Amino acid sequence: MDINDTIKMLINQTDKSRNQIIREAGLNPQNINNKFSRGTLYFTDAESILNVLGYHLEIIPNNIKINLKKFEKPIDK
Repeated sequence: MDINDTIKMLINQTDKSRNQIIREAGLNPQNINNKFSRGTLYFTDAESILNVLGYHLEIIPNNIKINLKKFEKPIDK
């Protein structure tokens, strides 16, 4: 699964539309949907969308297993 498919899957798990998530990330829905179609999503675009979804990207060595986990933000008291 590539980053485009992963992001689409995560968006589908929310109660918001793809365009709504993209707008909340400060991006242009038409531009990003075209990038999804072409498979040319920029790293920064992916980071912005994942941040809205409560996830983040990490670059780690190949010998470490990767699990998709939701990033839990600390609760301010």
